[in-house]
Amino acid sequence: MARGARKGTGPQEPRAELTTALEAVLSTEEVRRATAAAFLALDEAGRQRLLEQLPVETAEALRPVLNGVGGSKRSRPPIAAGRAKVRQDWQQLWNEWNESINESGYEEGRYVHQEHDWEPPYLDRSALIDDLEGIAKRMRSLMSRVWTEGLDPKRSFIGEVREAANEIGAGLPEWFDGERSDFGPEVTRCLLDWEMRVAQREGLGPFEFVVRIRTLENSLRGAGIDGESVLAFVKAMPQEEQRAVYEGMRAVRQTALWSEALANPNSDWFRLRQRLARKWDRAGFAESCRSHIEQDWTLALPLISGHVRKNEYSKALELVDEAMRSLLRLEPEERWVPTQELLVSRRPFGFSRGSDAQAFRLLGLWQKAAAATGDTATAAALKVQCAIGREWDDWDRSLEAFRGSEPTCEDLFDAWRTTVARASVDRSPGSENGDKELQPAEWVRLLATAASGAMDGRALVEGIRSWLARLEKRPDAIGAFKESIATLLLDVGQARGALKERSPRLKRLLEGERGDHTLERSRRRWLVKLKGHELLPDLLGFLTRHVHAFMPDPRCADYEQCADWMAAVHEFAPEKYRKILQSWQDVHRRRRNLWKAMSARKLPI
Repeated sequence: MARGARKGTGPQEPRAELTTALEAVLSTEEVRRATAAAFLALDEAGRQRLLEQLPVETAEALRPVLNGVGGSKRSRPPIAAGRAKVRQDWQQLWNEWNESINESGYEEGRYVHQEHDWEPPYLDRSALIDDLEGIAKRMRSLMSRVWTEGLDPKRSFIGEVREAANEIGAGLPEWFDGERSDFGPEVTRCLLDWEMRVAQREGLGPFEFVVRIRTLENSLRGAGIDGESVLAFVKAMPQEEQRAVYEGMRAVRQTALWSEALANPNSDWFRLRQRLARKWDRAGFAESCRSHIEQDWTLALPLISGHVRKNEYSKALELVDEAMRSLLRLEPEERWVPTQELLVSRRPFGFSRGSDAQAFRLLGLWQKAAAATGDTATAAALKVQCAIGREWDDWDRSLEAFRGSEPTCEDLFDAWRTTVARASVDRSPGSENGDKELQPAEWVRLLATAASGAMDGRALVEGIRSWLARLEKRPDAIGAFKESIATLLLDVGQARGALKERSPRLKRLLEGERGDHTLERSRRRWLVKLKGHELLPDLLGFLTRHVHAFMPDPRCADYEQCADWMAAVHEFAPEKYRKILQSWQDVHRRRRNLWKAMSARKLPI
């Protein structure tokens, strides 16, 4: 090496020639093996000479690897990727990012799907977003090194996200769907992590950083960023920075950029301001909650809780009324009376367990305020409602709540009984014909009454027998009641077993698409406890006499389904099969496909 020359800057031609020759005669795997073998063949002096011949950046990355060769795993120093490797991996991820965005614009690309020939193709934006999420997750693992070592100083994540939002689906025909392409939490966290570093480098404060993120979001069309990630990012800031963000938001809340976002309770920016205001501006927090209850009833919860803690029960009850009106979307003249109706029977709030939990928290606060003001009936009903909660279909839980109520909640029990009765038996014409003497769900109401202890098993059995007898006098109504009869038949274990033994086909058809639900298990448990097995001869006899009422009409049903039923009836009651067959031969003799389906099941026709 010439005197004064820098290490790693010697002649390159022999090295380039060797590299070219190796690539010409060896596979990539063989080159890797040969390189490793060459390193192992070097003594310490040879390794040092090797490092001196390499560029500084490469030598720094390679030195810990060579120093660890031959030593025990425990004694080896930690090995980190070199700068060039990190730069390469980082650029490769951006190449994947851009390739995915570009791919979304090709009609023959992997993100365009067509379910059927007669349906138009569509852009699967969710698949694209999932791929970008995976890329962003790998980016985050490199971001600290890339930033700290200045490997990509001019990169703007804001610019990349804005460009991606504009380019997703670019090039596809205009008639492709216009679904939003919201970026997920990994992309959003990358954006926030990187741009916070940029803001700090430029000397910007935390609120100015937030303004940049809000400006980006506001500029996106048909896209968004993950609000939960923004909230979590700000929440992780030091307390003084969080306060600076809040003060900034309060100062600009009337500006064009912020006014709409901060006035909308469904906005993540509104939620962020509320979270920060609760720490440093209790009066502002309460005022904002109070003015937006109509749009979001959950905003009343912290206010009601505060009034209850301060024994300000009249104020709490006023807010409860306002919150319930918002929750149930009541008209001005409407009221919801907790002593007469189960909250779960309304269920406009029942989109998730979280929202239901909030609703029952509201009822719990109402209960405390009602009890404190002497309204014992309302307090007792609300206590029962909270105890039952979402599990209204669990009879044991519900009945235990009613038994422990003081005073008793008779109207609410009747409402619960009606709810489980209607849920047990699908609505049918008979349930809405105004006939007070004969209702499809009557046997379920009787069972619930007996389960409460108001009647014994003998009275229950006689009551159901009476219902069946009245129904049998109205053969025109049996078809409308067949869902209820089938449910009762399948709920009685002995009848279910006898039916399976006598006609497995009929049992399967009566079961249809029923599932093993809590409500079904509750009814069956109580029928066992209350001597439901005594109904076995009544139910099988009723089904034998009226099985034809359960049959689909070939004039408006699938012939294969009709043939399945005929096979089941032939198995269950051959004499009934012959009568139905004779009727069908007269009425449906021209339906050749019907007879073909029956012949395929080897039925006598």
